[in-house]
Amino acid sequence: MPKFRYTAVSAQGAQENGFREAPDAHSLITALRAEGLFPVKYNEVAGEREGTGLFVSKIKIKTLAIFCSQMAAVLKAGVPISTALEIMGGQITDKEMKKIIVEVREKLQMGRSLSEAFSVYRGRFPNMFHNMLEAGEASGDLDSCLYRAGEAFTKQDKLNGKLRGALMYPMTLLGMTVVVSVFLVAYIIPQFATIFADTEAGLPVTTKFLLGLSDGLRAHWKVLLAGLLLVIILIRIGLSTEAGKLFMGRLKLRMPAVGKLMTVVYAGRYTRTLSAMSSAGVSLTTALDVTARSIGNYYVQNRLFEMLEVVKMGESMSTQLEKMDIFPPMVMHMTRMGEESGTLDELFEKAAAFYEEQSEAATAQLTALLNPLIIGIMGVVVAVVILSVIQPMFNMYSAI
Repeated sequence: MPKFRYTAVSAQGAQENGFREAPDAHSLITALRAEGLFPVKYNEVAGEREGTGLFVSKIKIKTLAIFCSQMAAVLKAGVPISTALEIMGGQITDKEMKKIIVEVREKLQMGRSLSEAFSVYRGRFPNMFHNMLEAGEASGDLDSCLYRAGEAFTKQDKLNGKLRGALMYPMTLLGMTVVVSVFLVAYIIPQFATIFADTEAGLPVTTKFLLGLSDGLRAHWKVLLAGLLLVIILIRIGLSTEAGKLFMGRLKLRMPAVGKLMTVVYAGRYTRTLSAMSSAGVSLTTALDVTARSIGNYYVQNRLFEMLEVVKMGESMSTQLEKMDIFPPMVMHMTRMGEESGTLDELFEKAAAFYEEQSEAATAQLTALLNPLIIGIMGVVVAVVILSVIQPMFNMYSAI
């Protein structure tokens, strides 16, 4: 079925840009009007790969942040778009991004706009990137829109890096705990099995348990490994379903310590994305749609989609945010103030800066909590194994 790129406006004057499949142009117009949208322009996208699918890699946020920021600086200097792309193609080190830039420049020389040329690769880039391009071309302020997008992507990459860095050490400790435990039970405990078998003194419960566990691991390790892999596969399949993604999304918000951090992170993403897109002149409904898809939590995404539908019917965002009870109260209050004063973008910018700082502080607190916790777990496991070996040996010497 043909795919069309369209621009439409609602009865309230809000602009919507997007892609939609339809048998023909007449069917597209009919479908849009049935939703209360009036097409302004549309064109069929055909005969090109769109960069979507299971095995298509996404462009890294860091690479995209560098591209947007540097492209904005070059365009602000008055360099034509085609020349700017040529410059960027020589500077970008990411091979996939370099290839896309070359192909986009070729499409530009064939008469396409920048947003139309990049729209072929919608699966490679976040929706925010495409909407910022379209908003920049519509307003004639492409360099500012790219600068805002670059700033938003830079903030997102910085926060993601801090989260990864904070979790790397405790996850490494946890992995070491598992490896050490398996090594002790599978290889060290069996060395004492013959010694313990000759003792007349009764073995402690923990020693008997570890000996049985060791025998089971060595005798049935293939079955246990296959069972573990099966469980992992079933969990992954379950989490890929609608119910599974909703469950995991809610769990992230309700987990002790982690839930507080994730709430602050999502609030920062929500306000930062909305601020950047509102400043670029993107319609509120489009900005909400893009924000929902980039939030990173399926449960929160669905709640934001519900809010989007209500906002389309004329209800205020602040009222719906209060009903959702997902983000901190400050987000709701800032939204209400922005709606009343008409300065949503400015207030969201301040809120985003605040929550990004809070995210860093919450990440540090979580790390400070997890590190001693995992070290303590590792110490307990090792201590139990060692005591299970030493205690029966001590009993043997006492019996002599």
